[in-house]
Order: sequence, then C-alpha cells, then structure tokens
Amino acid sequence: MASAVEICNKALTLLGNKPIVALTDDTKAGRAVNRVFDPTRLLMLQGHPWNFASKRASIAASSTAPLFGFDRAFPVPNDALFVKEISAAEAFKVESGNINTDATAPLEVIYIADITDPDQMTPLFREALAARIALDIGYDMTGNATLLTTLKSIYDERLSGARTNDAQEGTPDLIEQGTWLDSRF
Repeated sequence: MASAVEICNKALTLLGNKPIVALTDDTKAGRAVNRVFDPTRLLMLQGHPWNFASKRASIAASSTAPLFGFDRAFPVPNDALFVKEISAAEAFKVESGNINTDATAPLEVIYIADITDPDQMTPLFREALAARIALDIGYDMTGNATLLTTLKSIYDERLSGARTNDAQEGTPDLIEQGTWLDSRF
C-alpha cells in the first residue's frame, strides 16, 4: 500500500538522507518534504492529462448564465484541476469556476481530478513524483548544486517513462484535420 511517506522517503533516499516516519516529523527532512509534497503533487497532476486522474461527470446547468458569449454555465466539479473535454461538439471556456458553453444540460465532462491517495496513482507516477520532490528540496537538504543536475536527469527520465506508459493505455485520441491544415493545399 503506497503512501505519501513512502514517496517522500524515496525522494530522501535519492538525496542520501535517512527516511522519515511521518510527514509531520520535526526534522529538517520532515519539514522539507511536508512543505513541498502537496504543491508538487498538484503541479505534476496538472502537467499532463494522466489516465489515472481522469474522471467523468454529468453536470446540471447553473441557474446563472454567463453575461455574454455563451448560453449556459455549468459548475466545475469540486475536485477538478482542469477540464479536458466536454462531450458536446461545442466550444467551451472555463472561467471563474464554471464551464461556459452553448451545450444543453446535462453536460458530460472529462476532467483531471485532484488525486490525493497514492494508491490511485500509478507506480511510475509515484517514482516521478519522488524524483521531483528530491529535485525541489535537493539544494536545501544537501547544499550541493551539482547534485541538482543529476536529480533533474533522474526526474526527466522518470517523468518521460510515466508519460509514455500513460499514453499507451487505451485507444489513441482521434485528431481531426481541420480547415486550418487544409488551407496549406
């Protein structure tokens, strides 16, 4: 069973530090990983449309329509970090906690959720997250600027592997050629 402490201990191992028991440990390492764990997790979740973080929702329209530009507003799900797509073949914009569109209710959306349980994350994502945490706290923990170059390489390699694996799950998205591309011919 994966945990935030396990991820942070992998980061500390990359730095040559002893493991912690809890994120609340009153040690230099405990304070460092506690400070960066959640912001780094959120940064990485928003950085790629991860399959494990993708969720679907059917949303009722808000009682208040946008002032102009679109016919309806739909509230963004509370755990959404960003909206990937809506099922209607309509244009949409996410503004002020709403999805503004001309689509009719209910609006079916696919979004990236704020995943806090490490067991829901893929092992490759957890490894990349650990490397990113090590990179973020590396100088503070070691004072070694040259170590950051090595940590950056490790992070880039792990992130690339996690993204590649993520892209291989499922059928590739169909990319439709539009009039803009046709205009070259």
